[in-house]
Amino acid sequence: MADHEQASFEEDVRYRQCGKEMRLSLGFFLVNVLVTGGLAVAFGYGKPAEEVSLVAGLPVWFWYSGVVGSVVLMVVAFLMVKLFFKEMSLSPEDEEERR
Repeated sequence: MADHEQASFEEDVRYRQCGKEMRLSLGFFLVNVLVTGGLAVAFGYGKPAEEVSLVAGLPVWFWYSGVVGSVVLMVVAFLMVKLFFKEMSLSPEDEEERR
């Protein structure tokens, strides 16, 4: 097999990075749903309206799930993108550029 034929069968390193970013994004989505939903259920499920306390005019379950949880997860998303995501061109590369 010639060298140029061997190079065409090599996996593009961008595929591996895109797969990593996809798994991180899906994991973050699941954590986001579990944290916001879990906090809402933990602080508000099954409580009568008279027993629900307020924080800044909002029900405590919404304050912790919708406000605090979202702010914390926004910081986590920002750090995740800065630390694990890479900026790369998605346009096709020539064989000469790859070497």
